[in-house]
Amino acid sequence: MREPIHLISTQDTKSMVTEMVELLKAELGDIITHENHVYAEHNNEETKVVLDQSLRGKHVYVIADVNGKQSVPDLVVKYNDRLLQLLLLTQNAKIHGAKTINVIPTCFPYSRQDKPVQGGLKERVAREPAATQLVVDMFQGLLNTDYCITIDVHNPATINNSKETKFVNLYTGWHVQQVLERLKTESAIQSPVLSGTDEGGLKKVNAIAKDLGLKHLTVLKQRDYSQPGTVDEISVYGDFAGKDVLIMDDMLDTGGSLIKLIKKLNSLPVELRPKSINICVTHGMFNKDAIEKLTELHEQGMFQHIFVTDSVCRETYPPFVKVTSVAPIFANTIKDLAIGKDINYNYGAKPVPKPEQKT
Repeated sequence: MREPIHLISTQDTKSMVTEMVELLKAELGDIITHENHVYAEHNNEETKVVLDQSLRGKHVYVIADVNGKQSVPDLVVKYNDRLLQLLLLTQNAKIHGAKTINVIPTCFPYSRQDKPVQGGLKERVAREPAATQLVVDMFQGLLNTDYCITIDVHNPATINNSKETKFVNLYTGWHVQQVLERLKTESAIQSPVLSGTDEGGLKKVNAIAKDLGLKHLTVLKQRDYSQPGTVDEISVYGDFAGKDVLIMDDMLDTGGSLIKLIKKLNSLPVELRPKSINICVTHGMFNKDAIEKLTELHEQGMFQHIFVTDSVCRETYPPFVKVTSVAPIFANTIKDLAIGKDINYNYGAKPVPKPEQKT
């Protein structure tokens, strides 16, 4: 007899986890239970989380999105508050008798702060904390979690050296396949050329292009690390002329790199410009005025669509953003662990796109 599994959602992941529960119950039956925790603040703004159901003897999974963009009635819940909620919920499971404790941060916290030193020989060296490693240490050392399951970590090397906690970084090949199918059926685009937004993502783009039998192009950027979220210059290499281009990236923050690349490609001489431009991103944060700037470019006909997953939970999207649920890939991972099967890091599942919403 399989042991009980209990899923805990936050205010941002409630609908995602509800979908996961339905998928898991179809596979595993009534051993699956779920609750959405009660969140509150003390008068001095201390965070408080409350769980109503017993966790004793259960395999507990806490699913949280620290980047969440959904509103909470009467509260402004910021990034670090959401991370603290995840940590408190995990500690709650630990002290109340959970058999195993597993966390699913849908977008790994502080994943871009992985370099303790920024700058080069001619630049001022900036000494920064390795914040990504700090989060890893909290999950495995402080909270002693069994599994940390996430998707498309910005720098996978930062979680590969963990010892106590088993870190599972799910790849996004299934999302790319989903996007390619939609481009084929909805836009008659058969074999797009893949492109990253910088040299950092080039290895990933090369690997996916090789797996899918597609060509790829190279993009390099110069960044001023003293100004977070800004890009100085974009350079493109290769033949974009008349091609259907699919730009890939792990996350879209303020859209600085992406916007510069879109403008760069559209500013090429007419005979050298791409035929079409689409974008495939795992984590669609759309911070600051990214939506407004991208809407302006879309209205000018500079690109067609942006395909994202709902790893960052938002209430609304503009019409040109197409959203795919990550619930199936996380549910499949939990199922594999429950039945003792090796984890498939790149599921061939074809998730059904979420209904498109308008702002």
